[in-house]
Amino acid sequence: MRSCSVKKDERFRILHVIRPAAGGMKRHLIELLRHTDYSFFAPAVAGPPGELLDEVASLGVPTYPLALRGELAPWEDVKAVFSLLSLLRRENFSLLHLHGFKAGLIGGLVGWLLRPPPSIVLTIHNSLFFGEGSGKQRFLARIEAFLSRRTFKVIAVSQALRAELVTKFHLPSEKVVVIPNGIDLTPFTLGVLFPTILRELPLPAGVPLLGTVARLVPQKGLPCLLEALALLPAELRPGWLIVGDGPLRQELEDKARALGLSHLVVFAGYRPPEEIPSILKVIDIFVLPSLSEGLPLALLEAMAAGKPVVATAVGGIPEVVQEGRTGYLVPPGDAQALARALLSLLESPDRAREMGEAGRKRVEERFSSQRMAQEVMAIYREALAARG
Repeated sequence: MRSCSVKKDERFRILHVIRPAAGGMKRHLIELLRHTDYSFFAPAVAGPPGELLDEVASLGVPTYPLALRGELAPWEDVKAVFSLLSLLRRENFSLLHLHGFKAGLIGGLVGWLLRPPPSIVLTIHNSLFFGEGSGKQRFLARIEAFLSRRTFKVIAVSQALRAELVTKFHLPSEKVVVIPNGIDLTPFTLGVLFPTILRELPLPAGVPLLGTVARLVPQKGLPCLLEALALLPAELRPGWLIVGDGPLRQELEDKARALGLSHLVVFAGYRPPEEIPSILKVIDIFVLPSLSEGLPLALLEAMAAGKPVVATAVGGIPEVVQEGRTGYLVPPGDAQALARALLSLLESPDRAREMGEAGRKRVEERFSSQRMAQEVMAIYREALAARG
């Protein structure tokens, strides 16, 4: 993958800047680094010390500690601005690639302070607006819009996210491009490993199994799926395996108990990424009832595993899931519509298998990490050419 035929000091140095990340944003960055053209680019990563920087370092990519927090923290954010400014004055980076709104805020400020200003590319992975958006979110949108004037391109991971950036952030449409997320397809072409998690499932034999891989946070809409399960006929209710953790776990466990579903719902907690392909291979239907999304990697992985999908028509999900062909789309927060879609697949397992196969082919054709990296590197080349 790496070919260092060009001397190191002749390659273009790219600095990725990222906040604390353990989900899709982290995996996006790792896949981008794995498929970077190392004969032309020399990437490095600045972010908070910990698991992410350790994984980056294991790839042989240089890392720089940067105390960047996920939430707004004015004093710490000011220190992060000056730390990043100092790093860029010491090191000769050709381009900054900022990941997410917080890195965009910090890196955007640095772009205004540094002379000469660096070339900047910003990737937005998720919507800033959950619901109609709070006053703080609208204020941040105005700041981001101002700072983005120094940004060469803003990459959105879906058309829906691009539309938000143009309409709500008022970014120039020609500045915002769409590069969908991509995944490594290799684990899904290998033989299925029997995940140890299945030996822990207290489910009756022969019960169909729904699966969800997600953070347990409000925007994932997981209480709605519990309500949908309660609406299904008792004799057709499937099991539900939830892989992931987060602040809503106790609330979800309490709700499952109140609805009489505890015997069917298994909270597996966090599982390392290398286990996910095997887990997805053994579920029957992947369900993602989100209220807000960018373009979820877990959805792409489920389709790569050949699973039919029932998901909400939010964010970039309708750009991936083809209604009636690779799965079903339902309105967010609509438990009855979710229950009807699940029942349709539970009653037609042959149809479900056909949808899963169509989804697998779609992801293989359109959503590989190699394709994503190639398109990002094309943006790098444009930015560097424009800089001269």
